[in-house]
Amino acid sequence: MSSEPAPTAPLTQTYMDNSLKELRAKIGSLKTEFKFCIHVVKIDIGDLGERINDMEQTLDAQTDDLEALSCRVVTLEEQQLDIHLKQEVLESNDRRNNIHIWGVPEGVEGPDIMPFVADLLQAIRRDPDTPTPMLD
Repeated sequence: MSSEPAPTAPLTQTYMDNSLKELRAKIGSLKTEFKFCIHVVKIDIGDLGERINDMEQTLDAQTDDLEALSCRVVTLEEQQLDIHLKQEVLESNDRRNNIHIWGVPEGVEGPDIMPFVADLLQAIRRDPDTPTPMLD
């Protein structure tokens, strides 16, 4: 409708027809705008749906990776425990196989113990007055 005030004269058929045409034109214009807006909203919703699907696929892949890594961590922890227990057994066996020579001060062997022990045993064999060291 126009912003003009209604005529003071009685309503005529022509005036009514013109007003009806204006209303139909405005309604048609609004209808076109609404259709366009609805179309834009549908496109946005479709884009959001695609993004959500992409994120769900990524999340599924990451969840699978996380589960695989969790299983791997459990396996590695079990292997680490096995290795630690084997290390303790080996160290214990190694300590049991050590030779203890009583009467020899700590640290006199120097950096390499093998030549020291060989020389010590040679010296003991040559000198009958040297007391025989105790071996443990």
